[in-house]
Amino acid sequence: MIFAFKFKLRRYSVRVDRVTVAITKYIIARMGEKYVQPPILDYSNIFTMSNATTPVVFVLSPGADPAFDVFRLGRAVQLDPMKPALNLESAWNKALEARI
Repeated sequence: MIFAFKFKLRRYSVRVDRVTVAITKYIIARMGEKYVQPPILDYSNIFTMSNATTPVVFVLSPGADPAFDVFRLGRAVQLDPMKPALNLESAWNKALEARI
């Protein structure tokens, strides 16, 4: 019983927002800043590595929106930016609705 109380006390005494900052600082001190920096995407390089059989798939985190960069790349390589893009989430939802 005492162990559970101490565990809960320790758990609730640590703020999540400060833990994230502390872990980030620890990783920078131990391993270097390159491990906490997000990667810089070169969309033209990604485009050259793709073809009709290896499409580009974006797995996005909340707040990420590569649409501007993708449309800019499309204009640079003279692709039609008005062609419809495939949104897997909406396609998945339609497939699920069809089964119901």
